[in-house]
Amino acid sequence: MIYNFANCYPEEHEDIIAWYYSLWLDRKKMYIIFKELLLRQLKIYIVLISYCMFLNLRRKTVKSTTAIRKYKQSRRK
Repeated sequence: MIYNFANCYPEEHEDIIAWYYSLWLDRKKMYIIFKELLLRQLKIYIVLISYCMFLNLRRKTVKSTTAIRKYKQSRRK
């Protein structure tokens, strides 16, 4: 979404209060859109980080089980 600053001058409005109110509404709209985008990005990052942690944990457990297996085999000999 591209933010348009073309109607940011109070000369076009009858009074300054209406101009400030319209600016406040635009700001509120932009804040809501920004918050939604930020939350969506945060969800994506959380999913990626949890997936990477899961892969790392799986790799560590595979390493530890192979190490335990090798240790048991060396103890039998």
